[in-house]
Amino acid sequence: RPADLRFDEQLDGACEDADFAFRLAARGLAVAYAPRAAVTHLNPAPAMELSGETGYPVSKFFFQSRNRRWLTLKNFELGTLLRALPLHLLLEAATALFAASEGEGLNYLRGWASFMRGLPRAMAERPGRLVVRVVKDRELLTSRPLSLRPSAPSGLAAAVFNRLCSFWWGAPAPAAPGRVLFLAPQPFYRLRGMCLAQKKCLESLSASGREVHLVAFPLGSDIRLPGLTISRLPRLPFIGDIPIGFSFAKLFYDAVLFFYLLGHLPLNRYAVVHACEEAAVIAAFFRLFFDFRLVYDMDDVLSRRLELSGRVRVRPLLAAVRLLERSALSAADSVLTNSADTAAYAENVCPGKQVFYDHVPPVPDLAPGAPAGGTLKVITYAGNLEPYQGVSMLLDALPAVLSRVAARCVIIGGEPGQIAALRARAEGLGISGSVEWRGKRDIEETFCVLQASDVLVSPMVEDKAVPSKVYMYMAAGRPIVATDTANHRSLLRDGAGVIVEPAAGPLAAALLRVLSDERMRRELAQKAHNVFARIAAATDLRSVLARAYGFREAKP
Repeated sequence: RPADLRFDEQLDGACEDADFAFRLAARGLAVAYAPRAAVTHLNPAPAMELSGETGYPVSKFFFQSRNRRWLTLKNFELGTLLRALPLHLLLEAATALFAASEGEGLNYLRGWASFMRGLPRAMAERPGRLVVRVVKDRELLTSRPLSLRPSAPSGLAAAVFNRLCSFWWGAPAPAAPGRVLFLAPQPFYRLRGMCLAQKKCLESLSASGREVHLVAFPLGSDIRLPGLTISRLPRLPFIGDIPIGFSFAKLFYDAVLFFYLLGHLPLNRYAVVHACEEAAVIAAFFRLFFDFRLVYDMDDVLSRRLELSGRVRVRPLLAAVRLLERSALSAADSVLTNSADTAAYAENVCPGKQVFYDHVPPVPDLAPGAPAGGTLKVITYAGNLEPYQGVSMLLDALPAVLSRVAARCVIIGGEPGQIAALRARAEGLGISGSVEWRGKRDIEETFCVLQASDVLVSPMVEDKAVPSKVYMYMAAGRPIVATDTANHRSLLRDGAGVIVEPAAGPLAAALLRVLSDERMRRELAQKAHNVFARIAAATDLRSVLARAYGFREAKP
């Protein structure tokens, strides 16, 4: 018999037998019931005996309200504690009301005070009990009706509580093989880089026959795929749109996502939780309590993005974000990134972690394009119009270009308010007649415009994740001018683009050089398309996801 299997002396007065039997069963030892055996108390304590129907034993309020909590904290897994918390709170409220009705409220409160004094000892014993367990709570615990004293009426309240306990504990089924919870903290689906990457993942999972439950912010458009279910968080009435990047609107919806999962995960089982961006921090918390494989879809280094954006300048807050991000990386079973820089960061934080570098966005299956011809050269930008994209700098560069070359600039993407502000800037620069604002367009139409352009521009002024548009630029087979950022350099390697300082003057000079040299444009276009072809050929998203998810093989 293991030496540590004794009655717990801290549980004097109540629950020591239940604690002892539970620990035996958790160690995989048999617990037998002998119905004909009898135990006689030689020195019974009247205050603890339930021998009549005249009243509830006074000391039971003290010992049970204290020892029941100690037993729970010492023995149960964290997932069990979290899952049973709502029912424990309900039971605690009922016990307090019952104690008050019996005139034993003081004994009930004394039990709470004694519990708090003994809490450090109980928590110190907890790790030693959990480490020797071989049987999970799920295999040991069941939902049984409440034990009531003989005189207690079997009323509606007790019946409802018993039914609720039975449903709450018994409802979750084992995780279906390959069932995936996909957390997208964006207004999915919109024509944004992250949404394009998410859609590609969902299409790959659907083609592999996986059952996927997508949870996304409100707004956006639904997509239809076999095996895909979409749930949207409730819309908050005081929030309009959800902009790209950090915002208080996003923080509010992240809080809503937390509470959604708090109610959802106890009743549903998933083999994998695929958490994008900051949703991985939330998923990492629930990973402590529920058994699933966590895949962190790391679009960018969040802490670095916040610091470089200047939107968060409080150093303790940035340190907290960095800590949460590192905790999510540590909790994740595997990490997906979309740039070599982000992959290197993840590998540096967690050496030995499975890190996969992917995220080539879906690109129409068309041959490399050629310019439309005509008297005017076409300069094109496609993407969102957030400040970090540097479109205002592009506008500042255009007067010097248009004074030397007959050209027009096509800008695709952006929200109406952003377009209006940039249009006013173009008018102030005297170039409004040479700038065409297309607004949002679907991928196919955007790709055709890219193919018909003479030069494509990515004027990003912040070092962020690899812009999805650059992949599309390369696939279009047109020359590219991009600003000098780490991710531009990593992607536009081997002469696949012209890299310039992120300022209006150097950008204008590079555009003039490319537009004035037809041979240079052909060489840049061919190199860009060749690099994209190599990346696309080396990318098998279905295989990447299967390995990241721990699936043995992707279904055909």
